[in-house]
Order: sequence, then structure tokens, then C-alpha cells
Amino acid sequence: MFSEKKGPVSRPYTNRAARNTEGVLVMIDWCAFTFQGLSVSEVCGFLKRHEDGEGSEFVDVEVGALGYKGQKILGNVRVFFDGAPAMGVHVEVSGKGCRELESYKVTDWGHFFGEVHSRGGVFTRLDVAIDDRAGLVQMGAIKQAIITGDLVSRWRSGRCVTAFALGGEGGMQGETFYFGSAQSRIQLRIYDKAAEQGVVGEHWVRVELQARRERADSLAWGYLFGADEFVAGILRSYLEFKQRSGDSNKSRWPIAGWWDAFLGHVAEARLATAAAVRTLEGSILWLKRQVAPTLAMLVECSGGDLGPLLKVMATGQVRYRSWHRNIIAACAAGG
Repeated sequence: MFSEKKGPVSRPYTNRAARNTEGVLVMIDWCAFTFQGLSVSEVCGFLKRHEDGEGSEFVDVEVGALGYKGQKILGNVRVFFDGAPAMGVHVEVSGKGCRELESYKVTDWGHFFGEVHSRGGVFTRLDVAIDDRAGLVQMGAIKQAIITGDLVSRWRSGRCVTAFALGGEGGMQGETFYFGSAQSRIQLRIYDKAAEQGVVGEHWVRVELQARRERADSLAWGYLFGADEFVAGILRSYLEFKQRSGDSNKSRWPIAGWWDAFLGHVAEARLATAAAVRTLEGSILWLKRQVAPTLAMLVECSGGDLGPLLKVMATGQVRYRSWHRNIIAACAAGG
């Protein structure tokens, strides 16, 4: 499944929005890559917001990390530099950073992976998150399959961790099943995202595939060249829950119906951006955290006159993207 063969990009780039296919959403949730032969300014130029104004440029951080002496940040995108000659320039993009990149740069992750590779970048970590809101993956079914041994896997070990909150109201935050060790070059974790986030009355299970080192780079290349069912194929090749039969060879048992349905939905959902699932509440929260002080300063310097602020808003209307219009339409429809 993970081929090390590389070559020129052969499939056309497409601008695909995220699709919540009957309650299953696939997204990139972390990526890290290293460039050799590019300067830190070239890397930042590639990743920056191509617009003027506050927050559009990388800023220096006083301390480095990961063995690098220097570090620049733009939101949740971090660029590390000034390490040993062989270390190059390293980039880390957290889950929040991935959402930020989608807001101003990434419209198709395959396209972005191709851009990184075309500049000589090598991926060192790549996480793919699959959210099941349709009730296909049940934590109880996973636990039962582990207890009874009704599964086959390329991993030889796993563990279950139960999380709970301390202080306040406290309470259990659900279980997480880990397949593969923390040192594995590819690891899978499945957990109750609803319990973790304190969401009551909703089904929300997250399946996370984390690839490191050469597996991460192969995953990026595989998606770039692969078919829509690429991620589902990886999951099935590493882990398959089974339905018991009379066959003495477990590998020949039929796949469990719920796991087969989930993989089919993953293939249909495709790996793309999560920008289409933005919400009005999330936008308000972002506004409060990122630009509220600047807006308040603008109004105060104008003596309480909202005119300058309204002018800024008017310039924003002509720059609406599809996700802005989707939220406006949902609000107009009472959603």
C-alpha cells in the first residue's frame, strides 16, 4: 500500500471542497515536512498569507525548538531553521494550522502535497482524521472485537486508555484504542470524540491515522497519485474487524458489516479540506481571539465612530469565499 516509488505529478489538480458523506468526514489533521536547499525566507514565502495587513506575515520567536536555533510562526504554522546543515528548514502544521491553511491557501490537499514535493520537501509526519457522525463505528463493538479476537491486523500490539477530567464537574471523557506503538511509523487511534469534547446526545467517533518518517512521505505521495478510496484502502490493509465463521483461518472470515460500511463511506467522503464545515459560532470565536483587540482599537481611535469599521467590512464583502456564502445561506434559512 505504501509505495516508495516517486515521480512527476500525473493527475490533474482539482479544487474539491470537503464532503460530509452521510456523516463521515475525512481531513488532514497534522503535517510536518522538511526542505533541503531552501532558505527560511523562501519557505515562509511559500506558506504565508498572500495579503497585506496584520497577521499576514511570519513573526520571529525568541527561542527555537527541535534542535533548531530559530523559529518563525504564523498562527499555528511553525517554521524551524538554523540547525545543523543536514537539518534543512522544518515546518510543522498542527490541526488548527491545517484549518488556517485551508482558509487562505489550501483548496486541495493533493495539490498542496504536490507543491511541497515539487520544492524538494519531504514529509516527516502526516495525520489523517476521519470523523464518524453517522453511528457506523461503535466503541463497544471495537472493545468486544478486541476481547474475542475478531480482527486481523498488521500491528502486533495495542492498548486502551481511559481518560477522565479532574476538577469542576469532572467525569469520564471516554476511551481511546491505540493500534501500534508510539514508536511505530504508522499508528491508528480510535476514540470517542463526543465524550472528549463534552458533546451530549450525539455520536462522534474519530479514527486517526498517524504516519511518521518515510511512511508519512509515502502517504502524501500515495494520496497524490492514488484513487479516491486510498485512505480507506490503507485502513483496511492495516486493520480489519471480522465476522466469525466456521473457517479455521481467521483471515478468510468475512469483514464485519459495520467496518465495511465505514470504509465504504470513507472512500466516498474523499480526503479534502474541512473548510466547508465552518460554522457561524466558530467564526465568532475566531474573531474574538484573533482580531477583536484590533477592531476595538479602531473604534476607540475613531472616537466611537463605527464608520471606519463599516468601511473595512465593506472591503471584506467583495472577498467572500464559498464557505462565507455557505454560512450566510445557512443563517438566512434559519440554520
